[in-house]
Amino acid sequence: MDLPFGRNVIFVSILIAAGFLASAEASPTSNVFDVPVFRRNATSGNSAPLDCTTQFSNDYYGFGVRLGVYFSWLGSYFANLLLPSEISGSLDTNSIFLVALIGSLFNGTHFRQIQQIDALIIMQLSSGFLFSCFSIWGYRTSYYQKEGPKAIKRFGGLGTHCRLILTAAISVYGTWFWWEGLEDGLITSQDPDCQKIFTWFFAYLPVRGGIDKLYIVITIGCSLYYCAMLLAAAFAVIFKLFRVGWKGKLTFETGFSVAEFVTPMCLIMLS
Repeated sequence: MDLPFGRNVIFVSILIAAGFLASAEASPTSNVFDVPVFRRNATSGNSAPLDCTTQFSNDYYGFGVRLGVYFSWLGSYFANLLLPSEISGSLDTNSIFLVALIGSLFNGTHFRQIQQIDALIIMQLSSGFLFSCFSIWGYRTSYYQKEGPKAIKRFGGLGTHCRLILTAAISVYGTWFWWEGLEDGLITSQDPDCQKIFTWFFAYLPVRGGIDKLYIVITIGCSLYYCAMLLAAAFAVIFKLFRVGWKGKLTFETGFSVAEFVTPMCLIMLS
């Protein structure tokens, strides 16, 4: 189904913005962002260009990794726009990329190998999936635009539950990152000029300059919402087993109002 032209423009703009924001590397020597916060302290005795990359930066979010992520986003958009039969496959591809990102994030955190800047950039890439093309129940697909709430019948299987688990996982990790990870839960750079980390929220802001409080609220809200949905899904599975058995199928009547749908989506986009 052809989506309205205005909606296409908005969606493409979001994808481009997500790629632009998530493409900022730990190395602040890029000419694209030539601003004072990316230069060495004037009192520093080291005149070499400032480079805040770590030994794992290329493995976590090197150019090849980011390129694969961006093309995955574009592939999902074109599948949704031109070939709806491939929506399911594109969502599976997004899930695989997100599993890889989250896996590296959790592994590096557990073994204390990942630095704060690395974790921040990986979370930006993960959030790019969540607010652009990673639809859990299909509400952002052309199926829902065409069929309305009845399109839910195309979703709700194993893939939907896997996407729900991934979304809940990155939301919970985001809460920990902004609450504890930036405090003493993750490694800080040994270079004093790289210890002050900046993020972008309509302007370059230090992560400990107040913006972290906003993100804590947002990630807590996302964690509560998706964990509640995950719990409801678990109860639905248990109910299904007792009601119709493993091979049976339950039909649920569902559908969100505009307010019910937009509120959590706004939270995800801000995260």
